Amino acid sequence: MKDLSQCKATLVVLAYNHEHFVRSALSAAFAQTYQPLEIIISDDASSDSTWQIIQEVCDDYHGAHEVVIRRNEKNLGINKHFNVLMSLVSGEYIAIAAADDVMSPDRVAKSVNFLKQSQNIGMHSNAKMIDEEGKLIREAMNQDDFTPPNSWEEMLKQGASRVTGATMAWHRSVTDVFGSIPDTPLGEDAFIP
Repeated sequence: MKDLSQCKATLVVLAYNHEHFVRSALSAAFAQTYQPLEIIISDDASSDSTWQIIQEVCDDYHGAHEVVIRRNEKNLGINKHFNVLMSLVSGEYIAIAAADDVMSPDRVAKSVNFLKQSQNIGMHSNAKMIDEEGKLIREAMNQDDFTPPNSWEEMLKQGASRVTGATMAWHRSVTDVFGSIPDTPLGEDAFIP
């Protein structure tokens, strides 16, 4: 059996017009404690200064993580952008975030360790929604008003998994087996679960 203790993980950071948030998001990505970690940062042809900030922040990074930056020539939209990035992933485990998401330093480590120990192929957690000053607005999933769907089929039909994309992680077999997600108004938050 393959030793999973040192499996490479990939953190994918999707950016589009996130100039006000991307520095904080990249700082949080670079602070991840999991090793070995590939971080793919991709700009979807932002019309603001997001791409320039990504280049500047990444030029200043000299840490242990393998960092790949790229930019789409034209805006693809979330699902097409996501599909392109899944073809570039080299890690055994995948976590995603947007360039306006700030994660705890142990987010990838906790996610990968949970997946390894539970032998599940995917997971998500709760998230705290904050404003531009970092003040708590609410938790993404309030357990008091959460009613799980009756079945996976019901969840998929409704497109209402109540999963926050920025908290998802999965074994690469999920995207290897199922392939690309459709280009619809429903984003990866609906399809990956």
